[in-house]
Amino acid sequence: MTTVTAIIVNWNGAADTIACLESLQQVSRPGCDLSVVITDNASSDGSFAAIGQALTQRGYRAEPLAVPSDLSGRVSRGVRHVPGDDGPDITLVQTTDNLGFAGGNNVGVAMRAAAGRSDYFWFLNSDTLVGPGWLEHLRRVAYGPSPPGTAIGSVTPLSNVVVSDADGGYSFPFLLTSNTELDRFGQIGNAVPAMVTTGSPRSGCSSRSRGGHP
Repeated sequence: MTTVTAIIVNWNGAADTIACLESLQQVSRPGCDLSVVITDNASSDGSFAAIGQALTQRGYRAEPLAVPSDLSGRVSRGVRHVPGDDGPDITLVQTTDNLGFAGGNNVGVAMRAAAGRSDYFWFLNSDTLVGPGWLEHLRRVAYGPSPPGTAIGSVTPLSNVVVSDADGGYSFPFLLTSNTELDRFGQIGNAVPAMVTTGSPRSGCSSRSRGGHP
């Protein structure tokens, strides 16, 4: 069983993060044990409580989480949210200060490493929505026969019409508007689905990395 941990950094954006979590709950996980760590970067809008409440309403059970001693200066509190069904296990922590995007991701990785090894880390912007088949496509590229260096995350506006450029790249003139289109994009060649925009001009991104301890 391959372990995959999605890391999400939130800052004053509970609604986006909750939508991202809802999309992750629909992800198919054949052969994968998916968990999620959310780092709330000292939000001032009540994001920590709002995300926790949303998870409780969706059947998650909140359990106290001890903060590792080496993170005690950076993390003020943590809660483990255990799913009532087959959804991913979700850890929610809040930092003492806004550590920035990189710092928030580092805390997320360190929290997961304290609980045990993860084979892969999946870094998601909080405004990312993922299609049901995305994790399977990412896993296919990671373990497939693609030459080294071809499994990458993309950061561009996405499209429901993917055009192959002369150099083998892709351009995306339109927005994706459904999970069906998201999955269709993920199956084109060896492209790794990494960012989505569904019906709005905002963008999010994701990338994946081999796991282990930081």
